[in-house]
Amino acid sequence: MFSAGGVFRRKLLKEGVKVLGFIIGLFVGAFIGVVFMCLCNAAAKADEQMEDHINDKNKK
Repeated sequence: MFSAGGVFRRKLLKEGVKVLGFIIGLFVGAFIGVVFMCLCNAAAKADEQMEDHINDKNKK
């Protein structure tokens, strides 16, 4: 019914799809991590500017 080559080919294709999914997941996860870190950095800088602005108002 099935040849040994066909079974091996199907198994190899299945493993290849798993590896491809893993690689795509790595890239998507890295992208989300970079976006999150950029948002955190922007929030930290905004906090610093707000503190500076509040301190300037209090000094007057």
